[in-house]
Amino acid sequence: MELTSCITLAASGQPWAQVPRGPNPALAKLPQIPSLDAAFERMEFLSAEATAETAVMPTLQHAHLAFDLVRAVYQSAMERDLSSSDFQRKTFGAAELANHELDRHGHSIPAVAIAVPNAVPRGFLVAMPAGMGRLALRQALARLFGDKRDELDVETPRGWIPFPQLRIMVVSFGSSGGLRAFAKGFVKCFDNAMGTNLLSKARGRIHRGEEEINALLQALGIAASLGCLVVEDINSRNAHPGKASELWDALARFTEETGIPIVCILTPGAVAALSEQCSAIQALSCAGQYHMPAHASNSPHWRMEAEFIFERYLRAIFKIEAPEWYFEVLWEETLGHTELAYKLCAHLSRTWADFKRSEPTPEDLRTAAKAALVLERPHLEAIKTVVINGGRFSKTSIRRHGDWLPLELVMRSVPGLEDDMGARIVYRAAVHEASTDA
Repeated sequence: MELTSCITLAASGQPWAQVPRGPNPALAKLPQIPSLDAAFERMEFLSAEATAETAVMPTLQHAHLAFDLVRAVYQSAMERDLSSSDFQRKTFGAAELANHELDRHGHSIPAVAIAVPNAVPRGFLVAMPAGMGRLALRQALARLFGDKRDELDVETPRGWIPFPQLRIMVVSFGSSGGLRAFAKGFVKCFDNAMGTNLLSKARGRIHRGEEEINALLQALGIAASLGCLVVEDINSRNAHPGKASELWDALARFTEETGIPIVCILTPGAVAALSEQCSAIQALSCAGQYHMPAHASNSPHWRMEAEFIFERYLRAIFKIEAPEWYFEVLWEETLGHTELAYKLCAHLSRTWADFKRSEPTPEDLRTAAKAALVLERPHLEAIKTVVINGGRFSKTSIRRHGDWLPLELVMRSVPGLEDDMGARIVYRAAVHEASTDA
């Protein structure tokens, strides 16, 4: 299906006249969150369908992100006012740019960036170590806004026309951090959400260079009345400035030119990499910065979440209340990473019959952890070495485990003004300062 068919092709040649301004139709279907309490409720996902990868027991940071992002999406939609004939024309032009790469003579049509007048950048940066629920967060945001395409009935000089609206779109940063690979992923996600087939048409623009790609991405965002863009799976491997500098700049320009909010979900290692990309930092973090670290062992939130996990996976097979040792051992084996806690207890629930015991012991949980968390073990050992023991560490070793280590430590690995690349970084052990729930 053609994108412009949703907006109606301008085949009649009639002038685009002015019509009386009414309410902005782009606001009608956006979510409303009047308070932080409401944001907590909207972000929570603890139903029977919730899994280790999707369950969310929100912290204050989750609630602030939801509350602030909804407000930013409203502000952006007000700038892109579909009751304005001028902006209707701009939206139609964006759809034309996305659909047509060649003119009637077969010549390439140069892409001209379509910007939103008076737009301001709205970049949200979410720092989250591995094992803390990246997938759960992005699915919570998708549930908050609704990730299905809608249509808005808009009065135009040519009558009432349905304009598409996509309130949220989630795109992976890409394994290479390359701009072209990201653009392909962006267009593919757009096609999946909108029911279009633009990827085959946009290949020329994607391969012609950075300016063409930027114009294409901005045009798609405007044509779809996109609410917000979530860019996920950003880690220390794909975010390095040498590989991803063009992509960082493109994301910054996207929100600067369109005003569409961008949420970047990064590991601590990726945050350190972004800090070296000075041209994009301001635009991609100006609307808010949120830190969702692993929970400390004495955190009230950790206690609540661990108890929920016990009720979900272990209560029925153990037939007892959660013993006190369970909270301590679960933290020791996962170091407060909630995704790993779900994974460990789900594994123990599936394999409990193999233990041939009537009552559980701390050693049973530790034994299960050896099997369930075998892939995460090297990183957990690195965290234990740093957080529990402290010591002197090379910047290379910190960056090697940068997706898992505390953000404060990883940021100290960024080269400074008088940096000695061979110097080691001293980190004092502080078990209970590894996390806050704010």
